[in-house]
Amino acid sequence: MSRLTKANPEPLESDAAESIRRSRDRVWEHRFVWLLLFAILGLWCYFSLIGRVDSKLTSEVLKLLRKEFPRHYISVDRAHFLSGKSITIEGIRIAKPTDQGLRDVIRCGRVVCLGPIDLMGLAQGQLPVLNVEAEGVEICLWPMLDGRFSIQELASAKPISPNLPTIRVRSGFVRLGAETVRVEQEIILHDLQAQIQLAPRIVGGQVVPISAIANASVSSSYFNKAMLRASIVEDKSSWRVEGQIKKWVYSQRMVQQLPLKLQRYLVDAAGFSGEVEAEFFANSNRGDLSYKAKALIANGRLLHPKVPYPLESLSGEVICSNGLTQLRNVRAASGQTSMAFECDIMGTTVGSPMTAAITVRELSLDQRLYAVLPPTF
Repeated sequence: MSRLTKANPEPLESDAAESIRRSRDRVWEHRFVWLLLFAILGLWCYFSLIGRVDSKLTSEVLKLLRKEFPRHYISVDRAHFLSGKSITIEGIRIAKPTDQGLRDVIRCGRVVCLGPIDLMGLAQGQLPVLNVEAEGVEICLWPMLDGRFSIQELASAKPISPNLPTIRVRSGFVRLGAETVRVEQEIILHDLQAQIQLAPRIVGGQVVPISAIANASVSSSYFNKAMLRASIVEDKSSWRVEGQIKKWVYSQRMVQQLPLKLQRYLVDAAGFSGEVEAEFFANSNRGDLSYKAKALIANGRLLHPKVPYPLESLSGEVICSNGLTQLRNVRAASGQTSMAFECDIMGTTVGSPMTAAITVRELSLDQRLYAVLPPTF
């Protein structure tokens, strides 16, 4: 009996310890469950609040864009707010109502506005945006009935803000369309990249007026790359633009794809095709415009009704400056015939005075030549 009484307490102590351990485990399980519920509730409240903020933000973005462009159709897929960091706007569309229905002017897949933006400032209309980054931009250029291009109507007459953020277009393209909606008559300019920013306010130790600088580049199946640099002063009364077009393959097929408004300026180049390297400059100071453009031509060909023979191996330089057009070092051949040509045209209208010097060697005097000569010959 003494052995039995000594052995019995051990299982009782073990059961008591096990019971205490299980009780503690249940307490921790309950605490964990409550913590998990609180975490889920917190997340639900957070996402619910953010969802309401995003919904309100989308509505406010739409309201702002519609106020800024009252003559256009505006749509936005959604806007997302990330406190202290950014506002992201997705699926922006700006279209112009026309007699052919809505025509797109700008589409953008995503715009990210970066800066120390918080809910309190957002509620008060304060948007300290430092940088704007746009991706998937589609710009549709087409002539309107008043003679302007579609994008020009979006330009604001307001002075440039001293708080203008740096705007970067990281990817996109441009559609250069016709007066009517015809997909077969448009030119696509791809690989669009651009940046707009305020110019430095201090130059040479002196404070200069507010101005903005824009740099952009595009490519196309008709040229390797076009680069543009522009600047404009605060009140937009003066501006300057300069650019280059590299490895431009000029052809009549390209001309036929352009809007009629632009084709009219190229009538004098009818029948010409060739490789062109071009650069241009224009400056406007309170309406006083000055400009200069230069084109280097190589491997050109000309088939023109007023020229009796097809001209091959055409090369030379064309300079246009404030109404004066100059052709320099023009060389061409047609079979055994070779020619050199220089010309100055004083004016931009038909019948403008001109001077020309031409040298022709081994010219065939045949019926084709006589057919294009004036009757007095």
